[in-house]
Amino acid sequence: MGSYDWKFDCRHFDGYRPCKPYHLDRSTCDNCNDHYDPIKERILLIKLDALGDVLRTTPLAHALKVKYSESQLTWLTKDISYPLLKNNLDIDRLLIYKPDISDRLMLENFDMIINLDKNHDVAALTSLLKADKKFGYGINSYGHLYPMNRGAEYHFDICLDDFGKGIQNEKTAQELIFDTAEIPYNREEYVFNLGKEELEFANNFSNQHLKRGLKTIGINSGSSPRYPHKRWIVDGYKLLIKKLKEEMDVNILLYGGPEQAEINKSIKSSLEDKIIDTGTNNELLEFAALLNLSDIILTGDTSGMHLAIALKKKVIAFFGPTRAHEIDLYNRGKKLVGNVECLGCYEEFQCIKDAANLPNCMQTISVDEVYKAIKELL
Repeated sequence: MGSYDWKFDCRHFDGYRPCKPYHLDRSTCDNCNDHYDPIKERILLIKLDALGDVLRTTPLAHALKVKYSESQLTWLTKDISYPLLKNNLDIDRLLIYKPDISDRLMLENFDMIINLDKNHDVAALTSLLKADKKFGYGINSYGHLYPMNRGAEYHFDICLDDFGKGIQNEKTAQELIFDTAEIPYNREEYVFNLGKEELEFANNFSNQHLKRGLKTIGINSGSSPRYPHKRWIVDGYKLLIKKLKEEMDVNILLYGGPEQAEINKSIKSSLEDKIIDTGTNNELLEFAALLNLSDIILTGDTSGMHLAIALKKKVIAFFGPTRAHEIDLYNRGKKLVGNVECLGCYEEFQCIKDAANLPNCMQTISVDEVYKAIKELL
């Protein structure tokens, strides 16, 4: 160790370059007293992707840092989720999941590991890593996922019974996450911060396109290709936009990603003078910054909805194939739920209503119903 002991347990220690206190007053490990900040607990939180799921895990990260104020919280995620977490002050280390990350983590010791991903590879890694306590999902000797603690058993059960325990469940996704981690839930909010660059990007867009002094309504038209039935009907958006422009003086912004290019093209085809298109090729944080310009956001159960919740916007959310009770709008919005008996199907393929030429869940949500919700929230 040399003539003195390096303070490996200090949160400022790097081992590669001088730490931040060194640049303040030239403190080194052998003469550091004022800046020495030992880590009391080492926590590894694993949530890789599904952008909405990553965002609604941020309340847990915050609760962990409140409960374990002297901890080091490491979050393991995928590169697609990195932008959502990079400005999160609750996270001490943000690691990207890749094939060789297991080699690094296998050398570390944790006080607790919380794995919220039902991903077989990362569950196997969780089972192999060293920790005093483990929560969430691991891999058993049969090669199957299993709940590693009592708190994870309820969520494990409902995921295996979509039309029974899954429908009967009345807990939000955040409650289920906190249960899994065995942390008391106090309805903590999402944590998401935009950077200066993204805010300037949105401000420039606003100066170019928005009329000052007017409320702005955002329409997030799409859904992931996996769940096409999450989105409201295109004709509904067209009729709604016409009605809004006839009866209100508002800005209307159209949002979407690359998968929504054709849908958005159809929506704006006869509405060019009534709607402002934000584009479908924005980077994730640019998209979030543009969402931040709206006062009310209309959206299906998508990552855009979760971003709107995280930005503390008023949200009108459409639900059909996914379960409305699992989403918490934090008293800032309205849920519009389709009027059919097969709600919560998580249907990924052809809808049984479409196949029978009957109105599907999203088609039962009327323009008047959406317009009324907007008026109530404005």
